[in-house]
Amino acid sequence: MKNILIYIKERFPILPALIYCVLFILTIFDFFQNYNPINIFLLTVSLFLFLFSIRLQDEIKDYQYDNQKHRERPLQRGIISLEAIKNLLLITIIIQVSIQAVFFFEYFRIFLIIAFYNLMIFKEFFIKKFLDNHIFIYLISHQFIFFLIIYYFMQIASHKNLEFNRTAVLFSISLFFVPLLWEIGRKIKHRYSSNNAPTDDTYVYYLGRKKAFAFLILLFIAQTLLILSYKQQYTFPLALYFGAIISIIAVYLQKPKPIYNQSPNWSAGLSLFSLIVMLS
Repeated sequence: MKNILIYIKERFPILPALIYCVLFILTIFDFFQNYNPINIFLLTVSLFLFLFSIRLQDEIKDYQYDNQKHRERPLQRGIISLEAIKNLLLITIIIQVSIQAVFFFEYFRIFLIIAFYNLMIFKEFFIKKFLDNHIFIYLISHQFIFFLIIYYFMQIASHKNLEFNRTAVLFSISLFFVPLLWEIGRKIKHRYSSNNAPTDDTYVYYLGRKKAFAFLILLFIAQTLLILSYKQQYTFPLALYFGAIISIIAVYLQKPKPIYNQSPNWSAGLSLFSLIVMLS
């Protein structure tokens, strides 16, 4: 158990993930003015377990790569075994399936589609070499699952009364940007192998620092405009959010290194704050 806790602390910090899941689910239920506490709790747990299962899947999928490039990670250091990772993944899958089958069976077909798509991600759609050579196709193909998850949660929150009008579409896209920005933000800083060479599992490796930063900032601005479009009002939290983005740009233009070095932290923080903006 101690080794599992060490692994979780390093590879899947519980508190940020839990805050993320709570805000994500509350945002969806608030949009439909549905405040069913049981469903909110169950879907928060489901999302948390799903994110944890993705982390575990990546450990299995990237095992050989990490053995070469990231020997400092817990699995590579022998803190936890690959067999233990597989067992944890199996447990999370069983719990996820049980929750959906028992409490949300009428939506189970959507869940199965999500599960199938997740399996395709795990298998890299059987075109791993192609995806490795086309970074943006890789990004979209892997992040698209969050559109399916958002649709699934919106169906439950709306009691199958989901109408994809202009507001709902803009809301769902705004929400999709949250995991997208989190994913890009944690990979715009170089990672280094044991021999101190930059690894090719980041966006900055392919785009360079300036382009990677510009790409991330443009996405944050796009999300701001999306939120403004569906809310149709410029709220104080939205003003703070946009002000924070402008401040980051201003500091970057003067002192780019501190902004670059802290990019995983401020991008994650802004992603979480965007959910608060959507809730306000």
